[in-house]
Amino acid sequence: MKHVVCWGLWNRVTKVVPILDSIEKYIPKDVEVWFIFDNCVDGSDVILNTHKEKLYGRRVFTMSTSWEIKEVGMHKLALEFAVLRGDIDVLTILQDDQSLTGPIVEPVNKLFETEKNIGVVGGRSGYDALDYVKARCAPWSPGAALPGNIKLKPGEWAKCILLNSGPVTYSIPAVKVVGYPDTEYVRVYIWDDYGVRCKEAGFQNYVIGTEVCHSVPDSGASKTYGKPGVVAHD
Repeated sequence: MKHVVCWGLWNRVTKVVPILDSIEKYIPKDVEVWFIFDNCVDGSDVILNTHKEKLYGRRVFTMSTSWEIKEVGMHKLALEFAVLRGDIDVLTILQDDQSLTGPIVEPVNKLFETEKNIGVVGGRSGYDALDYVKARCAPWSPGAALPGNIKLKPGEWAKCILLNSGPVTYSIPAVKVVGYPDTEYVRVYIWDDYGVRCKEAGFQNYVIGTEVCHSVPDSGASKTYGKPGVVAHD
């Protein structure tokens, strides 16, 4: 099973080095890593090249867009390339303000080796209806602290229908059946729409307890979730 990990970045120059540090620490060298730079004008791609020694010994692929395609557009672009490549089974995409605080490839691989007919896997929160109650949440997710929700342990997974973005893991065989996220679909949260599409196509979706530092600079008070010392922002 070939599993690729991808980051989509939009002007996150201060986040590139923490992402690279977490790749060094938590992603095995034989796992391919992708970066999509969404019309970055802040030098995010330059910082990546400046610290390229952190990526030595692994296969790396970078893409840049000439105009903003936003988060869902980067997901679609990465998935199109994964399907075109033809040798990729699983693609995990993280947000540009997320770095790893623990392994992600090994737990997700275990899920795919254990369960069958997987559609899409959330690494943040999963739920079954648009009332967002009784969510199953990764330990770092703000939702894990809300009454009635379930906090998953790292590597623990649960079935769901709908999910939050960041991280999101796609089964490429399922993508070939379901298609790509709809960049024009704005009536409902895009990954809720995609979760329903997977379910209607006969696939089972999951949420898994990931270990992620999710931090948005200059955005209000921070809270600590998951591991001690890991700062996340709502």
